[in-house]
Amino acid sequence: LTEVKNKLGRIPLHRIDHNASDPAVCDYHLADRTASSACEVFWRLAKSAHWPITKSAATCLLAGILSDTMNFSNGATGAGCFRAAADLIRRGADFARISERLLKCRRVDELKCFGSALQCLVHNPGRDAALTYISKNDALSSDSSGSSTGELISFLQKNLRVSTVMV
Repeated sequence: LTEVKNKLGRIPLHRIDHNASDPAVCDYHLADRTASSACEVFWRLAKSAHWPITKSAATCLLAGILSDTMNFSNGATGAGCFRAAADLIRRGADFARISERLLKCRRVDELKCFGSALQCLVHNPGRDAALTYISKNDALSSDSSGSSTGELISFLQKNLRVSTVMV
């Protein structure tokens, strides 16, 4: 962000997020660690400021919420997230389109990575845990940002009904 701020010069840099971060880098910083996503924080800001939320904006915000909560399935999902989603759907967010394009589509390299992890899976329900591994090549070819690993962990926790997954 410091590099971005330097390039922008006198244009103020705003950061809206749900993760803890260094506010010193930004001119304006709004963070709410109780929110499910940055999109939920932005939705709250838009509502409190009485900004109009178009159908297109509602669709984008809902897509962000669904992406960050992994379709309402991870630990960040709370009542505020569902209130935001309901309001965005009332405003015309296209849930079916988001679901089809964001949540049901997987690239072949992601599916192969999941397949490799499932082949090595060790499930121990007595210890409420599961263990697997992914080769460095599989991880790098499927997703350099690491989000596929997070999705794999959430997938295993949900489907194996365990609280601990080690990858």
